[in-house]
Amino acid sequence: MAWRSSLYALLVVVALLTLNPTPTYGQPAPSQANFISIDCGASKPYTDPVTGINWVTDANYTSVGTNVDSVPGAVAFSNNSEYSTLRFFNEPRKKYCYTLPVTSNTTYLLATTFYYGNYDKLNKPPIFQMAVDATEMLQIDLTGPTYANDAMRREYLGRTAVGAPTLSVCFYQDPAALQSPFVSSIELRLLDYRTYETTWLTAGNFLFAFTRRDFGGDRILRYPDDAFDRVWNPWSVPGLVKVSAPSPVIDTFGTYIMPPPLVMQTALTPPTLGPLVLSYKFGSATLPLDCAVFLYFTDVSLTSTATSRIFTVTIPGPFADQPSTINIFNYTGGANKPVVYFWNNMTVTDTSVITMTPISTSIDPPLISGAELFAKFPALVQTTDIADAAVIESIKEALKLTGWGGDPCLPIPLDWIGCSTAKPPRVISVKLANYNLTGEIPVDFGKLTALTSLHLENNGLSGSIPNSLATLPALTELILYNNNLTGVVPTGLTSKPGLVLDIRGNPVCNCTRVDNIAPASSPKKSNVGIIAGVVGGVLGVLLVVALVVIFCVCRKRSKAKRDKLTELPTNQFGNGSTGTSGAGGNMDKNSQGAMAYSLADITTATENFKKKIGEGGFGPVYYGKFPNGREVAVKVSDANSRQGVNEFNNEVQLLSRVHHKNLVSLVGYCQDGKTQMLVYEFLHRGTVREHLYGSPLALQEPLDWKTRLDVALNAAQGLEYLHSGCTPSIIHRDIKSSNILLTNKNVAKVADFGLSRLGPEEGGASHVSTMVKGTAGYLDPEYWSTNNLTEKSDVFSFGVVLLELLCGRQPIDNTLEDRSQWNINDKVRRSLQAGDMDSILDPAIKNAHPNMDSVWKVAEIAIQSVEPKGVHRPYMRDVVKELREAIQLELGHSGAYTSDYSNNSGTQFQGRRPLNLQTSAPDHSNASLDSMNFSETFQQGPHVR
Repeated sequence: MAWRSSLYALLVVVALLTLNPTPTYGQPAPSQANFISIDCGASKPYTDPVTGINWVTDANYTSVGTNVDSVPGAVAFSNNSEYSTLRFFNEPRKKYCYTLPVTSNTTYLLATTFYYGNYDKLNKPPIFQMAVDATEMLQIDLTGPTYANDAMRREYLGRTAVGAPTLSVCFYQDPAALQSPFVSSIELRLLDYRTYETTWLTAGNFLFAFTRRDFGGDRILRYPDDAFDRVWNPWSVPGLVKVSAPSPVIDTFGTYIMPPPLVMQTALTPPTLGPLVLSYKFGSATLPLDCAVFLYFTDVSLTSTATSRIFTVTIPGPFADQPSTINIFNYTGGANKPVVYFWNNMTVTDTSVITMTPISTSIDPPLISGAELFAKFPALVQTTDIADAAVIESIKEALKLTGWGGDPCLPIPLDWIGCSTAKPPRVISVKLANYNLTGEIPVDFGKLTALTSLHLENNGLSGSIPNSLATLPALTELILYNNNLTGVVPTGLTSKPGLVLDIRGNPVCNCTRVDNIAPASSPKKSNVGIIAGVVGGVLGVLLVVALVVIFCVCRKRSKAKRDKLTELPTNQFGNGSTGTSGAGGNMDKNSQGAMAYSLADITTATENFKKKIGEGGFGPVYYGKFPNGREVAVKVSDANSRQGVNEFNNEVQLLSRVHHKNLVSLVGYCQDGKTQMLVYEFLHRGTVREHLYGSPLALQEPLDWKTRLDVALNAAQGLEYLHSGCTPSIIHRDIKSSNILLTNKNVAKVADFGLSRLGPEEGGASHVSTMVKGTAGYLDPEYWSTNNLTEKSDVFSFGVVLLELLCGRQPIDNTLEDRSQWNINDKVRRSLQAGDMDSILDPAIKNAHPNMDSVWKVAEIAIQSVEPKGVHRPYMRDVVKELREAIQLELGHSGAYTSDYSNNSGTQFQGRRPLNLQTSAPDHSNASLDSMNFSETFQQGPHVR
């Protein structure tokens, strides 16, 4: 029958060697030589006492994410020790990948499991995406009731590409959910390339295991019963009876699929001669599906003959009118011999059935031992251009970026790569600014023939600029400023038409080589003079341009603009603040820039660095005092610091020219070899953070409500000056309570400008595209997800600081004994939506009986400031205005409670009222309490640099 070859492929039992022998009772467990079993989050390798699987940690397969070594409720799964740990991913990057070694052109089974177990105490199971190499797999959605107390297991069959040494398994946030992905385990089983041989299973295609059934089985089977650790679920069908082989051992057979003997030992069959019907119903939301189905049969009767059991099999799909006829005995040569059929074109709907009908001469009814149903998912996806992908791998190795795994462009690109829409996609841009890169620029960049833009600024790259960059045909932008590049710029770059080349801040010579110049008496002397003049002129112009671009020229706003802001009289500020607008606030008298100090000067002032007063991302901070009596704080670069020369230069350049009473003044700096030091005015009262929590000052010198209001206004005025009083504006990028310092009169000043960036020019773009940097808990979620930095990014961070001032709690806290995680945005938003101020307000505030209208006003502006989308946040000028009004309310407070904020007894703080998000600020009326709290992405994690 010629149609049979196109309808299905018959796998007959043959005596072939296989990768692993199928286990049977009394036999040793099959080999795990081709297993990779990763218990994600585990601290050490171990052998599971129940299954015998040898689990390893994920340390050798990924370098991103955070381990959770105890997932609540996992102890109930005695057969799944891997559920007890997990790794979650909340770093500010787009995707997180595991890299697994594989053999090329080989079939593999990939299984991933996800057991939430409420590990983060948020009761919010996440939704996120998973990808294998360039292909996006089914969404991981754990929000349904099925996974409240159970795990999700996803199994895929795939084929590695020819020459592929690795396989990437990646996770990334669903754009609509923005929750941290996590994974409990990853299992890779390398199979013989003929395993599950179908015309569909080629490199780049996948079969997703929808169901695997053991008909007549009485328990779940996995390794060691299944040599590949597939999970077989016992299955019974109403109206069918179970039959078993008389012998406990089914003959070991050598097909490359190899169902376990225990599956083939039992079967289901009708009690009388008649059809056997199997139903596949999955719900209309996922259907119809193009599937491949594998059916397993064993004639368990020892008395069967060639005419005992003959039946036709009809499957749903395009060939449903051409049923297949199966005679198990003829194919196997006797009883207890398994046979396997598979169909590659089965269409499953919510009414699909597989029907097995005995022919008229059959003595016994049909039977079935097992079945596997796979969705053909997804269609073939082309990876990034093979040559480009290979070059990116080489560049990652050269620049020590090996923690960035996965396909460069698909299904989403790496954070620092831009890709074309061509098929296959090409790498058209690389933006590795501020990545702390060292070493030389890899010459392999010259092999990215579609590259149009290369950004490597603000790193520590050395050596010369590779000549290979000049050969890139499409290159229009090469940005290399602020590195340690030397030598001469290749002439192919200096003469390349239309190329934007920026090499400021490097020792490199941007000139054309002039070789074999004639002696002075030669007639060519005039040409030499012309060349020298041209070169000198070019260098002069470049120097001027560099100075203009690097430095921002801050100016006082006009008095007319200042008068538009509502100001408080000077005598209303108890902390010495003048109450002037940040846009036109008092500027320091010394506006001549920072002074350069010698190492001897600094050593003398600090008494050989005797008194350490702090520690930051740049390095330790020491107290110093100059001979003229001026007290200073000296930040000394740490060799292990993740900040470096770029942040140092950035801070010196900005603070030398930015002066405001609410910005920490830079007194000077020192560069001695590799040692870099920043000298600031000394502020006696330390940081706001120290007065709120985490320091003895929080108990000895707590900040009262009025002082907190003044502190908030001072800091807001400093930020307003940066945003509105400088052209172009300056975006701080790292606002947090530890970067706001206090004078001995509690005047607040914003500090630490190492990560600051110049904002967009007036009339230009609305944002600056840059690598995400900042501190977990304070990062603007919109900036994190888009790399688009705006002034509203500072507003978000400042909103978190306002919440800290209200609550006296840090933004995120995973140190509590019950392991619960405090997320200040989420907690405050829920509480205020319910009108409950009592549960979140710092006891140091409520015990002093503040004016509650003032408290609520600050809460309102704080919640608006931490809206997920920047368009819903106020500008800093609006924040300043609201804080002034809050101070006016507090100053007018008599100290007595009103009935609105007390209970019937008049003794217990309540403070309940509806939260009003309506303000006079433009474009903010649609702010919603139901908005997703993006900052939950940063529940844990270090200072991002």
